[in-house]
Order: sequence, then structure tokens, then C-alpha cells
Amino acid sequence: EDNNNTAAEKSTVIVSSSSTAATNEQQVNKQQQKGKNQNISLKPMLLSSLLMTLAVVLVGLSPPPILIDRFGSNRATSILSTLSSLAAAFEIILSPIFGSLSDSIGRKPVMIMATLAMSIVNAIVGASFFSGNNNPAILVSLSKLTGSMVFPLLFISSSAVVGDVMGSTPEKMGSFMALSMSLSSLGVIAGVTTAGKVLGNTNINSHGILYFASSASAILSALVIVVGLPETLTHKKPMSNTNLLQKIKESPISASKLILGRGKQIRWLAILLVLQSFSGAMGDLFQVYSKDVWGLNANDFSTFVSLFFGISFFSTLGSSLLIGGKGKIKMNLRSFTMLATISSLFYPLGACVSYKASLVGIILGFFASSQSLGVVAQIMATSTSTKGISQGELAGERASLIAMTKVIGPLFYGSLYLFGTRIRMPQLIFAFNVLLALLAVMVAFDRKRELWV
Repeated sequence: EDNNNTAAEKSTVIVSSSSTAATNEQQVNKQQQKGKNQNISLKPMLLSSLLMTLAVVLVGLSPPPILIDRFGSNRATSILSTLSSLAAAFEIILSPIFGSLSDSIGRKPVMIMATLAMSIVNAIVGASFFSGNNNPAILVSLSKLTGSMVFPLLFISSSAVVGDVMGSTPEKMGSFMALSMSLSSLGVIAGVTTAGKVLGNTNINSHGILYFASSASAILSALVIVVGLPETLTHKKPMSNTNLLQKIKESPISASKLILGRGKQIRWLAILLVLQSFSGAMGDLFQVYSKDVWGLNANDFSTFVSLFFGISFFSTLGSSLLIGGKGKIKMNLRSFTMLATISSLFYPLGACVSYKASLVGIILGFFASSQSLGVVAQIMATSTSTKGISQGELAGERASLIAMTKVIGPLFYGSLYLFGTRIRMPQLIFAFNVLLALLAVMVAFDRKRELWV
């Protein structure tokens, strides 16, 4: 009996030692893979993001005039707001799924699927224009809905890639994200300028050309990912049908998980991110506002957008140099976020006064477009280092949270604009943005929150 007990004990020790060795080997493999990830160049992802931004923006100016010509200004505004909210609702449901899918099958496959989906839909819309249908409002709406869903879902996987490679260095991550935003601004400028010139030429099938060009740009983006970007996922998490159904059921909860379930520091960072991002949910309403209130035509509007994103390009480029700089020009994430958040006050203040005052506000609020960089980088770094959350899951939760603002935002801004129009104060939408900016400044400057620990 003693011999049997001794043998059993030895067997247990051997099994335990084997299990420990296997665990240690897995940890070593993960560390080695992380080391390899840190040496990965993300230049192909920068190019792919630029091309995908171009694909989205090339057709961004088309839906409002097409829908206004077909249904009139008021109904078109309602349709555009509904499409934006519907896309955001789908995004809330799909973001956790795509985040988990990114952790399961890899970052590259998800990015490739997203870009190809948009390319196929826009090619169909382009073909419809050349087939004799001069106003395919339903297909245009479908394309807008697809683009509104695909671009954020692509953002989930690209954010996970950045987190895989730079998750341990938040300043470096913030600097890279600023550079990526800077290049995206170039894509917006190129796309808006091209779209404005093409739409201004009445002798060609302008909408059809733009949708085909958008499709081609999306295909090129997918090719860059396939050829140039290696897979950065170190450990795949299998996702069963049960997990998929569970993610769908929990999708509304996922939208609030950063605020309710990740601790005090991340909660306040997430609240600050919402305050900084909510005004972006105005969406296509701004194009309607610029036409009805400021009297801008399509060409003037494209010029304004080009100026806005021209400033944004230099802003994000300067932000990259400040956050990732050395010596006296270097700023930490806290100081930079404070500077950028204060900058966000000037544009809505100017827009409350007039079109020309808004231009002055854009210039004075130079760093406004970069205000969320430090917050996002801090959330990613904190969650990874202290909470052990995978980058795909984290990106899905963040995208789901922002999508929630996109559900509420268009409906809220649409109602506020219609109310303001009735009382002859359409600029109420910008007055509300001033309030959001003031609240963001208060949160960013509150030392008691300990956001940057």
C-alpha cells in the first residue's frame, strides 16, 4: 500500500511538473511572439487606412443631394438620421462579435472581409448608375449603411493590431495613432476635393464614377493588408456558436462595459471619450445645416471640409511629434489631452456666430481633432497592463460604446436642429457642443479622477 501511495505521489508530481512546464513554455512562446510583434512595421496598415478613408470619403458627399432631390430636405434629413442610427445599432451588436472574431481567427481576415464588403456594395451602386437608374436612392442608402458599419468594424481590428504591437508603450501608441489620423486627414482632403470636382461636372455620370472609384480604392486597401501586413495575434481564442449567441445577447451591455465594468480609472476615461466624441454623431446633418443656414453649395462645402481636414492633418501630425517627441518638445498624455480639449471649445463657439467665425474657430482650435488620442491610448495601455483584456475584446467594447453615441446622437441632433429652426435658433446644435466641450475640460482637468496614473 505504501508503495502504491508513493507511486501515486510521484505520478502526481510528474503530471504537475509537466503541466507547469507546459504553462511556462506557453508563456515563453507568448513573450517571444510579443517581442516579434514589437519589431513589426505598421506602415502597410497606414497605407491601407489611407486608401480605406479615401474609399469612404469619395462617396460621402453623394447621399445627401441624391436623397434631397428624391424626397426633399426635411424627409432626407430624417432618412439620413435614421440610417446613421440604424448603422450604429448594428455596430453595437456587431462590435463585440467582430472583436471576439478578431481574437479568434486573427486581425487580418477581419480587416480583409470588411474592406471587400464595402468594395462589392459600392461597385453594385456604381453599376446601377451606369445602367440607366439616375437616382437609386435605395442602393445609395444601402451603401451608406454598409460604409457606416464597415469602417468602425475595420477600426476594431486595426486598433487591436496597434495594441498588439505597442500596447506596453502608451506614448508611442498615441504618437502612432496621431500619425495615422494625419494620413487619414489627407485621405479625406483628397476624397472631398475629388468628389467636389467630379460632382461639379454635369457632363459625366459623376455619382457612378465616384462609387466605382470608391470600390477600387477599397480593393487596393485589401491588397495592401494581404501582401504587407503580418498577423499580430499571439494567442487565438476559439469562438463557438454558443459564444457567438452570448455576444449578441450581451451586446447592449458591452456598449457600457468600459463605463460600468472596468474600474474607476477606465470609467472616467470612457466618459471623457464620450464627451469628446459625441459631437461627431452630428453626421450628415451638418451638410444640411451648412446648406440651409450658411448657404454653402456643394463646391463651397467641399472647400470647407478640405480646410477642416487640412487643419486636422497638421494638428495630428503636430500631435504625433509632441507626444512622441524628445526633450523640451515632448508632452505626456495628460498635458496633451488638456491642451487638445481646451482647443475643442473654439470651433463650436465660432459656429454659433457665423460661417466666418467658425473658420476662425477651426484655426484657433488647432489641436481639437486630436483630443481623444491620449484617452484612447491610456485606455488601451491600462486595460492591457492591469485588467488582462485582449486587444480585440477591448477594441470591440470601445467601438460599441462610441456606436451607442451614434444611435442617440443623430436622433438628438436632428430633433434639436428642427426645434432650433422652429424658434429661429438653428445654431442650438453648436451651443450644445460648447457645453460638451466644457464638461470634457472639467473631467480632463480634475486631478481627483486620477485618469493618467
